[in-house]
Amino acid sequence: MINDVLHSQLKSKRETMGLPSAKLAHLLNITIAAYDDLEMSPAEWRMVLPFYKLRFLISLLEIDMARIIGPAPASKSFDGGTDISILIKALRNEKKLSKHDFAEHVGFQAVFTDIVEEHPLGLELYPPEVAMLVARKLEISPNEFVWWMIRR
Repeated sequence: MINDVLHSQLKSKRETMGLPSAKLAHLLNITIAAYDDLEMSPAEWRMVLPFYKLRFLISLLEIDMARIIGPAPASKSFDGGTDISILIKALRNEKKLSKHDFAEHVGFQAVFTDIVEEHPLGLELYPPEVAMLVARKLEISPNEFVWWMIRR
């Protein structure tokens, strides 16, 4: 279960560190308005911001994601050294889903499957919500999957 409180944590941490929002926007290579949206909208972080930028931001501001996505799983279902693309492809094949069906069930065109299976960081180009949709389709815990992606 997602607790959409990252927006308030971003603002609090940024202010504590004395960073202007324009500086964080520059570091993330997004507009100041887009960064301000991250601090104002509870769901913006998981619906808009690419995963790789989120990982950078939470590392930079030292944000504990446990309050947002729940506690880190006690056991690891995925090997930390495994590429996300390899894991997705293996699980999709295990479920006997075609590339087209997989992409369609997640809400994208068939090229989506090629992107997330052929590039080691392909899924990180999409917002966290997409990673959660992928996890649900592959019948794995979205929270555990997101934790695994954050820790990589």
